[in-house]
Amino acid sequence: MKSVFAFLDKPLSQEEFEYPLAYALLVHTNSLQILFLLSAVYQPQNQFCIAIDGDAGDRFKEEMLLLSECFPNIFVMVTGNVEWCEHSVLRGVFGCVQYLARLKSEWKYFQVRESIESGPMVAEIP
Repeated sequence: MKSVFAFLDKPLSQEEFEYPLAYALLVHTNSLQILFLLSAVYQPQNQFCIAIDGDAGDRFKEEMLLLSECFPNIFVMVTGNVEWCEHSVLRGVFGCVQYLARLKSEWKYFQVRESIESGPMVAEIP
């Protein structure tokens, strides 16, 4: 995977190293598009949580779960069935927030991607 996608193995700068980020992705399909997104934002000092919609296909779930085997800073979980624009979206995101908050990493900003097709929501959590 690392030979196909541009996953960095060290921070691009000292400033980025000192300013780690946390990402939560709520996903349900299209692993290739998710890999492109991750390869665009991935840096080893950042933390990633991928919450998979419980309705997602088994092959998709397996592909996403492999990410946590390849990268120590990517955590993958399967959440309940998600109905977009419903409370279940928050349940998936909250699961990632709980995981990321327990980490010893001192990330500075948190970004949520509810689906790859939507725009990002950014929130500062001191």
